[in-house]
Order: sequence, then structure tokens, then C-alpha cells
Amino acid sequence: MEKITYILGAGFSAPLGLPVTSNFLIKSKDLFFSNPTDYKYFLQVFDTIEKLSISKNYFNTNLNNIEEILSILEMERFLERKKLKPSFIKYIQTVITYYTPKLADQELISGSWHSSIFSKGDKTSTLYAYFIASLLGGMIRKTDITDSGNRFIRTELDYLPPSSVDAKYNIISLNYDLVIEEITQFFSSNLRNGEPFKIIREPKEYSSGSIFLAKLHGSVDSDVIVPPTWAKGLDKQIAQVWSVAKKIIEESNQIRFIGYSLPKTDTYIQYLFKAAIIKSKHLKNIDVICLDPDGSVRKRFDELITFDFYRFANKDVLSYFSGDERKTMINASHVGVSMNNLESVHHAFMEKYA
Repeated sequence: MEKITYILGAGFSAPLGLPVTSNFLIKSKDLFFSNPTDYKYFLQVFDTIEKLSISKNYFNTNLNNIEEILSILEMERFLERKKLKPSFIKYIQTVITYYTPKLADQELISGSWHSSIFSKGDKTSTLYAYFIASLLGGMIRKTDITDSGNRFIRTELDYLPPSSVDAKYNIISLNYDLVIEEITQFFSSNLRNGEPFKIIREPKEYSSGSIFLAKLHGSVDSDVIVPPTWAKGLDKQIAQVWSVAKKIIEESNQIRFIGYSLPKTDTYIQYLFKAAIIKSKHLKNIDVICLDPDGSVRKRFDELITFDFYRFANKDVLSYFSGDERKTMINASHVGVSMNNLESVHHAFMEKYA
């Protein structure tokens, strides 16, 4: 069985409306001015950012970029041996949580049931749900029912038989958001009668057999939020997650980047790859799917990766997911949909665009 690792950057979540580094501050101000009373504590953050502006008198500093803001603050806190202020952590958590969309509760479906299983016909959310279901090895069962004389369809998500699953997936995320967790929870709450679907984040449970999600910069549902810069080892919880991420990469047959631009500020991720690859015994390919309007992303990856079996596709995440949806729909039957086509779809996508 193939061991495949997806590495997700900000471009993975951006199509859902989540803020990225370049527009995080703007979106947070939109939120603040929509309700200054509820988000009054944002003023502490804005005041801190304003105080950082003195650095612009001496150095090229972009204080519209949350990544650069956090990096400066992290250096200051490191030298003073302090943690990021609780108000700043709460600010980041609030902004990301607010902009994370929710999947709609399942209703009885009529007509074209394929596009309404997860979110009442919202195509973008449906594409994400299909992708996560594919990683989990899901199978959608369809049941025809009659209600008040009308015929409807009810759906349920189950695990595929082990014999029809040909890959084991893990995820390394550079994002703080809960997109993956909320979709998985939606599956368990709305489409599952048996044991809940599992995506593991606790390092000690890595070998459980479930998909592991390594969140290298922390998560909005915890108090651990670290900037995407150099001081990962300062937080013991984050260090444990990075240790598991290293094991995941070591054991991978295939590595796939989605929406990750390999920013210059996040140099530690490069050292993680280089350290992990020393013990890699059977890596077959490295694929990158990332929108790259000016060629700078590909240049950074080309400079980092010298592996012969490396491919780069200048496409966004929705282009990648749409291919998955098309193949899934082709294989849909009157009984349901088996979510085991991701591998054939992925390689067809890379052959076409890389």
C-alpha cells in the first residue's frame, strides 16, 4: 500500500474565503468594523502593529502582512523570553474561525443528488468534502425513500472495504484553520451511524492507523499559535508535532504539496524535509500543485528539489479538486459513490498540467 503525504499551505484553504498572509489584517479590520463592541480587543492588536511601524523608518517592513508582523513579535518575545500575548492569539483564532465556512446539515435530497450530499449544492464546499472523504477512504451509500408521497434520497458515508483501498494518507498542514477537522466532524455527525471518522492530531497516537494531521504552526482550537518562522523548538507541543511530521515524510512513498508557495520566511520547513529525507527508503515522487502567476513559486521549488521525479503544476486547488469530482461522478451508480479514485485522478492531473 502506498504511503502518501499531502502538505497543505494557505492556498489550500483560500478558496473557501479564509484569510491568507497578505490580506489577514484587512479581513480582520472588516470583521472589527462590522461589530466594534464584540471585537473590542482587536484594538490591542492594531495598537501593537501601529507601534511596530517605527521599524519602517529604518528597514523595508510590510506591516500589512501578518506573517511579517508575527515574525517581528516572535523575535521580540524570544529575546524577552515571553510568549505571544493572549490577545494576539485570540485575535488570530477569532478571525480564522469567523471566515471558516460551515457545511450545511443534511436534508432529504431530490433531483441531482451528487452535488447536494455535503452542502446543499455549494460547489466549492462539496469539492473539499469529496477530497477529504477520498483521503478517509469513504463510500457514500444512497437510499431511496418516500415522504408524503414524494420520492427523496438519503445518503450515508461509510468506510470502503480494506480490499478496495490502495493508499494510506497523512497530512502536514502549515495552516491554523479547522477546515479538515470540521469537514470530518460533519461526516461523523450527519452522514455516519457507526464509529466516527478519525483524523488524529495527538503525536502519541501516530501509529494508530488513522490519518494523522500534523499542524506545524499550531491550531485555532488550542492556545498554541506559532509564526511560520524559525523558533518552532521553543514550544514543546509544536516540537512533538514536528517530530511526527519528520516520521511521516521518512515513511512516505509520495509527497504532494497543495497551495504551498514555499515562502522565504518559512526556512525551517526546508530543513525538516532535508532531515527527514536522510532516512527515506522508498520515495517515488514529489508533486507540487500551486498557483504561480509570476513564476517565483516554481523557482523556489526548483532551487530546493533536485529529485528526478519531481513535478510542478501551476494550478490552484479547485482545479485539482474538480478533476477528482469529475472522476467520482463518472463512477457514481444508483447505489452510491466509492471514494477510491483519488490516485488515478491525481496522476492524470499531473500528467496533464506538470
